[in-house]
Amino acid sequence: MGHGLRVIGLVLIAAACSGGEVICEPAVFATADPNPDARASTSDDIDVWGLFYPPTFDDIVGQPVEIQLPGPDSPLNNDAKVVWRATGEGEFSITAAGPNGQVVPPVWVDKHLGSLWDRPGEEWGTGWDFPEAGCWTFTIVRGDDEAEISIEVLPAG
Repeated sequence: MGHGLRVIGLVLIAAACSGGEVICEPAVFATADPNPDARASTSDDIDVWGLFYPPTFDDIVGQPVEIQLPGPDSPLNNDAKVVWRATGEGEFSITAAGPNGQVVPPVWVDKHLGSLWDRPGEEWGTGWDFPEAGCWTFTIVRGDDEAEISIEVLPAG
């Protein structure tokens, strides 16, 4: 049985594969305003945190992270914003794999030179345009090290 971390909408979830089926079990936000974040993944070599915008709960500590696709009348652009902090050395790259195996790069990546977000490592902002709802797994690479986090992208509501 394989294990990884998943984010649901804006929530972290542990995923287990059994019989070819991916099961998403939501994890929770670690903190609330002003920084609604969740731990993405930790390995022996890197530590990764995700800061998700916008949170969908008033009281989000302990709640699943959720991202919702914008509806047809949404005044917002289609980009979901996630800021990442990753320890380690080397180049930062990230992709997201969707429910049907499609892999998408971020729409944009922006290295942050300063921040008030108190987590270890360096910081990057990313924008995402998810083509469909479902479980999405981010793969974060820093130099030779890799971490994963999954989310549940909810349908437009």
